[in-house]
Amino acid sequence: MKPYFQASDSLSAQIAFKEFTRRYGQAMSPLEADIVVSLGGDGQTLISLQDAIRFKKPVFGINFGHMGHLQNLHKEYDGLIERINAAVTLVLCPLRIEVSFMNGSIRNDFAVNEAFICNHSRTATTHLRVLLDEKEFFSKLSGDGLIVSTTVGSTGYNKSAHGPVLPLDDDLFVLTPNNPQSPENSRPCVLRPRPVEVQVLDPVFRQADVYVDNHKVGEAAKTIKLVLDNANAYELLFDPGQTLHEKIMRTQLLASKLG
Repeated sequence: MKPYFQASDSLSAQIAFKEFTRRYGQAMSPLEADIVVSLGGDGQTLISLQDAIRFKKPVFGINFGHMGHLQNLHKEYDGLIERINAAVTLVLCPLRIEVSFMNGSIRNDFAVNEAFICNHSRTATTHLRVLLDEKEFFSKLSGDGLIVSTTVGSTGYNKSAHGPVLPLDDDLFVLTPNNPQSPENSRPCVLRPRPVEVQVLDPVFRQADVYVDNHKVGEAAKTIKLVLDNANAYELLFDPGQTLHEKIMRTQLLASKLG
């Protein structure tokens, strides 16, 4: 098995990168590897998953960060290939995103966790129109923006904005208004897969920015189109008994106890 190691800038991840590559070698690129091994925190795994989606490679993450929601525990340097061979594979779908901007440019991206359409200036709200299957769902959602989260990302920013934690059993996603002002009773909405279009109603004076996972796609967005992309499903590997499915179930139980 030919691994490609990717590491965050943290000291512990960089030390591990040197030791892992010394023991197991390093493929020239993700394209030439059999698997991508991500060393760092969840942010680094999100970066690795972007390569995994594009190059159709599985990802095995090892936690050298904090939460480690998308990763496995670092145990020892020996036996990595055996761990990978014994791992449980989860096949998951990202959000495919197309953003058109006021300057006429168009950018495409993938989101493993979420897309966030937010107000550029914290002194002004955004006004968003939301369509599902080309039918109007919100005529005017005012606030700090809208989070569109996958099941994987539902434990992250979506949860901090009081959105629900979703199970991995179904291809679901959730629309979570962020600090909504109107409609006043706006609540998160869990949806089956369907095309979503978000239109910025006043893109000049109420400019909206778009973020995907841990990076910024661009400023002055005009239209954002999102859909769960089954054609670009990716594989995330976990040690038995420590899969993302089980981590999410524990998070759901904790949330219900706190509630």
